[in-house]
This record gives sequence, C-alpha cells and structure tokens, in this order.
Amino acid sequence: MAFPSSANPHPDGPTLGPRLGAQERAVIDALGQRIGRVVTREELLARVRWSPLTARRLDAHIQRIREVLGPEAVETVPRRGWIMRRPLAA
Repeated sequence: MAFPSSANPHPDGPTLGPRLGAQERAVIDALGQRIGRVVTREELLARVRWSPLTARRLDAHIQRIREVLGPEAVETVPRRGWIMRRPLAA
C-alpha cells in the first residue's frame, strides 16, 4: 500500500503524510491487505513483529489512525478485531 505525501494530497481520499508513524503505517498496511475482512488483535500483533508492539500500544495506534483518517477508516468488530472497509487513496 502506498502512502501519499501530505504535500501532494490525493483529491479522492485522506493522505497519511508525516502525521502517522511507522508502526501506525504498518498497522494500516496489515489491515489494508485484508480489505473487507476482520483482522484479529493476534494477527496484527504477529504481522507487525518488527517492532515491540503490545496490545495497549496497538489500541493507541488504532485510535491515532482514526484521529488522522477519520473514525470510519477502521471499524471495530466487538470481540473479533478490526476491519478496513475500503482502501486508502493512493
């Protein structure tokens, strides 16, 4: 998944630019690879292994992603995980 520059925002959707960190981008990438499907906490923790990611830190990253991209960017599926319904603008 490409992360557009905030200096050249895509007219059809939000951009990430420098507003999100590497771990948040990795979470978005993991969710983006499974558009329309639930991704569990365990799957995200396993997929973003390159950094020390804890369950609480993952929750904070999801919250930050929603702050930047909007609350509809990542939907919580109670007791199952998270789902990204549509890809981000490239």
